[in-house]
Amino acid sequence: MASTQLHQRRPPSTTDQDQITPGNEPEQPLKVIIVGSGIGGLITAIMLDRAGIDYVILEKRPQHSTIGSAIAFTAVVLRVLDQLGLYEDIHAISKDFSQTRITMADGREIGILDGLFTQERYGYYNAIMARPDLMNALLSRVAPNKIHMGKKVLEVTEHPDGQTKNDPAGMVTVRCSDNRHVFFFFRYQAHLVIGCDGAYSAVRQRMYQILKEKGVNVPKADFAPFRFDMHCVVGVSKPLDPEVYPTLKKPYCEFEVILGNDLSYNIWLMPLNNNRISWMINGKMFTPKANNREEAKRQLEENFKASEWGEEAAEELCNMVRDFACPYNNTTIGDLIDNTPKTVISKVMLEDKMFETWHSDRIVLLGDGGQGATQAILDAVVLVDLLHELPSNSAKDISNALKRYQSKRFETAKAAVSASRQGGYLFSEKGWFMDLLRAFTFKYMPRWLYMMTSDRIQASRPILSFLPPVPDRGSVKAI
Repeated sequence: MASTQLHQRRPPSTTDQDQITPGNEPEQPLKVIIVGSGIGGLITAIMLDRAGIDYVILEKRPQHSTIGSAIAFTAVVLRVLDQLGLYEDIHAISKDFSQTRITMADGREIGILDGLFTQERYGYYNAIMARPDLMNALLSRVAPNKIHMGKKVLEVTEHPDGQTKNDPAGMVTVRCSDNRHVFFFFRYQAHLVIGCDGAYSAVRQRMYQILKEKGVNVPKADFAPFRFDMHCVVGVSKPLDPEVYPTLKKPYCEFEVILGNDLSYNIWLMPLNNNRISWMINGKMFTPKANNREEAKRQLEENFKASEWGEEAAEELCNMVRDFACPYNNTTIGDLIDNTPKTVISKVMLEDKMFETWHSDRIVLLGDGGQGATQAILDAVVLVDLLHELPSNSAKDISNALKRYQSKRFETAKAAVSASRQGGYLFSEKGWFMDLLRAFTFKYMPRWLYMMTSDRIQASRPILSFLPPVPDRGSVKAI
């Protein structure tokens, strides 16, 4: 049995030494375990490091993933990334976004959405980059010894205050398996566990068990299956010839969105730096509603399996659109797929759900319910700010901070999930009303209404309170 503990007690001051008696040891500095080394986990780690809070990251995969499509950051998160000293890294791997052009598969143009105004209005152009490039940039800012790969969470245990010999404030223990050491388990201890392990979170399931043992009622809705009606194949091409794909010569990234004539699929093309194009193919699917908890559990298990479909399923969706025309020099979608290494093509599910339970006394979830990288980063800003202000490491003080975290973030996160759902409807639902709504949104919306809507979305651009502030450069100031 191997054991690893996050215990590096600070040397006591003279005053501390005068006061130390058996059972009255000084409180240790806050220790945190982050479960998951995705974008949310890495950003949280960087923020904790800047706050002077010790942490380790536990990641179940044996190595970091190189798959994924494009990711977009707006001023909502670019301002805090700037504050963290990451903006130059982001700028080096990204392209500034200029517009989205929406067409039907038969070539009919529905409309164009402008994006160039964001720099003047909010201080930053929207930045578009390949997800693997972003991961590498974030990993370069986290000490390698802080990330423990191949650690699959098996159990999480909260210890009440005063009952842990290593720390009188109480701790939480995470027990993991390790794919390199089949017969060994690893234990990690800290004051707080932050679950950044995605939609099908092992930390959440362990947290539910703890709450149930304490007699806390978890809402039934939290056990229901995820809502998803789209599956998706993504990839990033190898470097392409700009003469064949002239969009690559442009200084800005121009999105191309192609809607299937029957709206059963849509295709997104996003030019990146280094002469690459990121692409995404979305296809409709259907998941029945669960009638009881057992059915819900079964669907969750099926969804989890579907979320890791392999090459065969990805190839099936690719073949559906292979012969469709690209908007570049008489090329096809198939040409773009063929110019993408198979190792970076992956199939994922587009799912959403708003969980009502975010924390227990010493466990908290971040970026919960598949809200995306932007919401995970905004979660981290609020959470790390509150952790930096903790009066003590007691379960009461940590639990109160986690309650404030959920209170501050819940409505915004809920709105983000709703907006994501509405966006999916806009690109995939049939009917004359949806045709009119698409035409209005993408072609006939008055400029003033478009700006007002954008201002509302970009209104909150939070930064960390314990770091030097960065200027609010836009003409429309943050609130």
